[in-house]
Amino acid sequence: MEDSRIFNIVTKTEFNKIALEIFRFQAANNPVYKSFVNHLKIDVSKVNSIENIPFLPIQFFKTHRIVASKNNIEKTFLSSGTT
Repeated sequence: MEDSRIFNIVTKTEFNKIALEIFRFQAANNPVYKSFVNHLKIDVSKVNSIENIPFLPIQFFKTHRIVASKNNIEKTFLSSGTT
């Protein structure tokens, strides 16, 4: 999902709407996240608030490739690993 709208969010309503769109996109297109959501038996169509979006456990990012596209990765975010 390539969408520059996230950089122009002004209201909480806009944020919530876009967050739910991103959740649905990830649940449909990211194999690891889709499997996680299915394992939790969550009906994606019934998630209607950001409080109900399940967060992928941080450990998954260490053990799985978390991507929603088969395209080559253009940018990678690296963290210092500090808490």
